[in-house]
Amino acid sequence: MPVAHGGDRGWVDPQFTSSRSNSSAQNQATQQQTTTTGAVPLVLNQYAGSNFTSSIQSRTFSFPVTNGTRYNVWLDDWDQNRSNVDALISARYSGGANIFTDVDIAYPQQFTANRTGTVILTITTRTRGQTGNFRVGYN
Repeated sequence: MPVAHGGDRGWVDPQFTSSRSNSSAQNQATQQQTTTTGAVPLVLNQYAGSNFTSSIQSRTFSFPVTNGTRYNVWLDDWDQNRSNVDALISARYSGGANIFTDVDIAYPQQFTANRTGTVILTITTRTRGQTGNFRVGYN
């Protein structure tokens, strides 16, 4: 189970593998774009770290889903040093149907897949021009 800290913002989940402190892993995840969706593929139970710059205010990730299976989507956009950015997350099926839109989550966003395919996650800054880091994962 995740452990919340810092009020209702942020979480720690020891079941996930972290790449937060490894900027090389962060850059590698950001650069591993798929050719079909332009999204970075996520690995089950692992965080993918990324960042926003003044010129990049949206990042896209993807993961496979199976009809009838429940999934948790995690967004870590908070830390005590304020080096992370306040972000919003949206999810949709690769065919276009929305699952959730512009959610600011402190705990996992859960959904049950109603089809087999790919989910596309889009993460954007809450405020235009913000810069900083974040991590995203699913299980």
